[in-house]
Amino acid sequence: MSETAVAEGRAPAAVRRRWIVLTVLALVVQMVALYSPSSGESLFPTPPHTDKVFHAASFAVVTTCALLARLPRWIVVSVMLAHAALSELIQWRFIESRSGDLADLLADALGIAVGVLVARMVLRRLSRASRAG
Repeated sequence: MSETAVAEGRAPAAVRRRWIVLTVLALVVQMVALYSPSSGESLFPTPPHTDKVFHAASFAVVTTCALLARLPRWIVVSVMLAHAALSELIQWRFIESRSGDLADLLADALGIAVGVLVARMVLRRLSRASRAG
């Protein structure tokens, strides 16, 4: 199938499956990091707010992969926002060595927005490339 079909949402099943697999893998890595108990100490010195960068990056990667898998944007964004809020609630209430943090939730939301923008840019480039070629 042509790249135009991919850009317009009629991606070949194999391409879509690859993006879905990447989405699931990214989500598993994210969930392990979010829900694993924390020792409170890092093995290596880290700059301040490194955890916020992780939050934003992990939500951006999962969102981007899901959108490139051509899952409906409103569902992806809604589920990711709910997951962000729920993850902070779970960390606050149920994981003794972790704490829920509003700043983490804001970093998650920023990551989701970045993921939407990155996916949109990639899909636009695919569309332009297919029209030019």
